[in-house]
Amino acid sequence: MMNFIKLELKRNKLKTYLLAVIGIMAVTFGFLYLYAAIPYIDSETDGAEMFSTYMGVMGLTSIINMAAFCVLSAAVYSRFVIDEYCGKRAILLFSYPVSRRKVFFSKLAVVNLVTVLGLIACNTIAFTVFLGIEAVFPLVEDTVSIDLVRELAIMTLCTSVLAAAIGAIAMSIGFRKKSIPVTFVAAIILASVFSSALGNIGLNAIIGIGIGAVLFGAVIVLARLSNEITQMEA
Repeated sequence: MMNFIKLELKRNKLKTYLLAVIGIMAVTFGFLYLYAAIPYIDSETDGAEMFSTYMGVMGLTSIINMAAFCVLSAAVYSRFVIDEYCGKRAILLFSYPVSRRKVFFSKLAVVNLVTVLGLIACNTIAFTVFLGIEAVFPLVEDTVSIDLVRELAIMTLCTSVLAAAIGAIAMSIGFRKKSIPVTFVAAIILASVFSSALGNIGLNAIIGIGIGAVLFGAVIVLARLSNEITQMEA
């Protein structure tokens, strides 16, 4: 499997997507300070007290990050899966004397690594820099604790897996329609729905909603898609 993954990395350059991760990281840092400044800008704003804690500021930023990485995941899936299997490259791809299933799962591995590791790196770097600056020039009237770090780590891991799962579901929809635009539209809609749900229900719902139902749904659609690709005619 590792040989297939290395081959995918050679055939499809990740530079554009890595630059996108850096861009998302910059936007993340901007949102952190935007949310942290809300109590000073307008303390009468509904829910302003939420932004007076690190968990509130970074929690909402994580939800926005998840939505951004859902779209990024859809973009990478479009290049690695839809463009490959629904275009002229499918003839070349099916001519390889290797297991179609292994090739497909190597593509999934690359996309999920970009999504999961990208979001984890984005949150980790942005949050670390933000808290480091807060230690010198505090803007949020809150304290950093071990519990906060643990909650942020769990939240980051859960949102990264959720972003990858939503991206996979969006890709399966676009694959069946043989349309990259449909993939992006599906990713945006799904990301909007789950971001709104997490924002309204609470971040603790990530474990129940995200890692449960959404991940299960992603596994089902990817398994079906794998079988479909295995039986496709060149």
